[in-house]
Amino acid sequence: MATIKIAKSDFEAALKVVGNTVSSGGSDIGSHYLFRVIEGKLSLMSYGGRVYSSCPVVATADEDVMFTAEAWRVSNMLNAVPNNTVLTLDFKGSEVKVTTDRGKIEFSSLDPASFPFWDDTLLAAKETARVSAERLAAAFSHAKMFIFTDEGKGPQLCVAEFRKGCLYSTDQIAVSCIRVEGMENSEIRVHGKDVGALISFLESAKGGDVTVLEHERSLFIKRDDGAVFGEALFGSRFPDFTVDWSLEDEYTWEFFREEFDGGVKFLTSGAVKGDNKLVLSPKTDEVNMVMTSASGKPMGVGLKTQKMSVKEGATELPEGGIPLSHPHLTMAFGGHSSSSICLGVSKRGKGGWVRVRDTRGKDAYMTTVAWLRA
Repeated sequence: MATIKIAKSDFEAALKVVGNTVSSGGSDIGSHYLFRVIEGKLSLMSYGGRVYSSCPVVATADEDVMFTAEAWRVSNMLNAVPNNTVLTLDFKGSEVKVTTDRGKIEFSSLDPASFPFWDDTLLAAKETARVSAERLAAAFSHAKMFIFTDEGKGPQLCVAEFRKGCLYSTDQIAVSCIRVEGMENSEIRVHGKDVGALISFLESAKGGDVTVLEHERSLFIKRDDGAVFGEALFGSRFPDFTVDWSLEDEYTWEFFREEFDGGVKFLTSGAVKGDNKLVLSPKTDEVNMVMTSASGKPMGVGLKTQKMSVKEGATELPEGGIPLSHPHLTMAFGGHSSSSICLGVSKRGKGGWVRVRDTRGKDAYMTTVAWLRA
């Protein structure tokens, strides 16, 4: 019989990593946590199909062993025992007996040999970056808001992907491009449905650096303590895309984000529920914000500007204003390093775009939002 002793706090710290990649349904090996002891060191592992992770656990073990336990049962059990509990797990055959301060329970283990281990793939993966976990999490948090979700219509847009140091994503209304220092040699591609799990892993690094490793079939992010997040590489790559960072906007309007947010909240309270269309029209020292009321009439408020400028030779803006998606503007302003927003405006043909730029520490953010059809 193999015996493992784990403090509840150490157990929970590991679950914060592997809990994000366990399957939420079914009863196969993907819905279980795998406990693996090699040379007296315990690791907890989980596999959710496309994503997987492992985390070392502070524990004592009297022999090398592998077994599994259903994830939801483990979580419920931990929630039910006192914080200072030290748990004893005894494994024999296919049964896991758990002894706690509250009492004893038993879990059933599946055959650990059926677990899809990724040791060899990780060993063969090449290091492509060493970067701040906090900065990488911030970049993916921003990119996540602009990822297309309809895989049937555009699988290549359902990802966030690095190219030449820039993280790209788009939902076909806005394009997010984030230049992350240190990621110049990485080409990791993360499916939109898995970005949240990746961000949670990066946040668990608590301000440290992580190592990015890439394999032709997988990507890995590794903490310094050996914890690993992995994802099977999604088959559709983001379209070839070039962003001209030097391109100047024809118009720039600078205003306080708080004033914009307040104007949008005020207008949406009187607009048709779910109407996302906001029309911006520049005046002498302000920008008119206009939406359509529930009765079908235009209603507007003025957005005071700190600065307005026009590039020489700029194309004249439409007389009726610029139609935009206000949720996309709100998201583009999200996480901005300053309370003041500088909105760049350009017209091309019958349409155009607005751009929001920001520098956050070492990294440059640029979000481009296309005009809606008038």
